[in-house]
Amino acid sequence: MKRDQRRVLLALGWYDYRLHRGIEKYAQERGWYMSANLTREKVIPWGWEGDGILAWLGAGDDLAEFVKHARRPTVDFSFRRPHLPFARVLEDHAHAASLVAEHFLSRGFTNFMFYSDTENWSYEERGLAFVETLKAAGHGCMWLRWHQSVAYRTGRDQWRRKRNWLAARMTGPGRFGIVRERRSGGPGTRRHCWS
Repeated sequence: MKRDQRRVLLALGWYDYRLHRGIEKYAQERGWYMSANLTREKVIPWGWEGDGILAWLGAGDDLAEFVKHARRPTVDFSFRRPHLPFARVLEDHAHAASLVAEHFLSRGFTNFMFYSDTENWSYEERGLAFVETLKAAGHGCMWLRWHQSVAYRTGRDQWRRKRNWLAARMTGPGRFGIVRERRSGGPGTRRHCWS
C-alpha cells in the first residue's frame, strides 16, 4: 500500500456481491485501499485506523457505535439513524415508485395495488408516490398494508396467513401489484407481480 493511498473501510453489516463490486470498482478508480473484511466476516474491527468509512448503519447497534467512535469521515447508505452526523447516500424512493407507475401506465395497465408488510419510511415514500402518480393519471390504487391488517400475526404461520390475506384481495380483472419483501441478511427485496 502506498503511503498516500486512502484507506477506506467498507462496513455494511451484510454482504451483497453486486454492491461490493460497484464500491470496489469506484475505490480502484480512485486509488483507495479498501478494507472489506467486516462486510464478509461480520466482525467489528475495533482498533481499525484509516481515512474514511462507507457504512450501512441500518442493522445492529454495535456497528453504529463502532463507526461513531471511529471519528472518521463517514457516508451512511441508510436512514435508520438520522441523528448521527454523517453524509448519506439514499435511494430516491418516491422517484423510483413514480417511474414504476409510469412504466405500468405506458404498457396499458389500469388496475393497481401496492403492498407493504412493515412500517418503514421507505415503503411509505414508495407507496405514497406510487398512489399519487397513478391518481394524477386518473387511476386508483389500493394500498394493502399487511402490518395494519387484523389478520397480521408474526410466527410460524405468518407466511400462510399473509398469502391467504393477499389472495382474498386479488379478485377482479387485471389486478397488478408490486410486493416488496425483506430478505434476511440485507436490505434487498424481491418483487412479485401479477395481473
